Amino acid sequence: MEQKFYKKYKITSLKFWQNYWEYYKLHTIAVLFVVILTAVGVRSCMNKVDIDLNVMYVGEYLMPMPEKLEAMLKESVKDVDGDGKVTINISNDAYSGGKDVEAGVAIFNKIDAELMVGDPFILMTDEVYIGRFENTSALQPIEDIIEGKDIPEENIKRDSKTGAAIAVDVSNMPIGMEVGALTGKKIYVGIKVLPKDKMDNEKYVELFEESKNALGKMLEYEK
Repeated sequence: MEQKFYKKYKITSLKFWQNYWEYYKLHTIAVLFVVILTAVGVRSCMNKVDIDLNVMYVGEYLMPMPEKLEAMLKESVKDVDGDGKVTINISNDAYSGGKDVEAGVAIFNKIDAELMVGDPFILMTDEVYIGRFENTSALQPIEDIIEGKDIPEENIKRDSKTGAAIAVDVSNMPIGMEVGALTGKKIYVGIKVLPKDKMDNEKYVELFEESKNALGKMLEYEK
């Protein structure tokens, strides 16, 4: 196999991940183990911090103005935990390719760990990486959120298997321009799926519903 596969194949392609697994599987297992332990530990700590909303961004470039996104969301996010303040956690990660393949894959391992054991969150990602989250049951169908918002069909990302809307391209919407979409790439927003085993967890469901509410506000936000 081609050792410099990161130059030959896109990270979203099957060939990339086949090559990656061939050369880095032991590294990946070790990193994923650490990441999962870290995620569990961080979530334990977050129970003390009382996060009201989590937003995870990953793209080819960093989100340039996450502070504007936080300020906008604070206008609509409620104080879920009742501590008298709204606390929003925005994770801002970039993977621009190159030789540091392991560092980039570690970012996705972190997100995968959050998808498995983390709290509800809004996912923001660009057109390069949205494909990695399609057809995985990782993202919640959002027909109920986009209903009545007159979002053009070309702005809606649908699961190719189910046809369900799972994300919306906001790069040309007010919210996308407000937080600074870069390089002309499409920026998609979606929400982590509500797992069946969490439906009886009152706090988890409340955080999930607040994430849905925040996503809805992002899609109708005006300057």
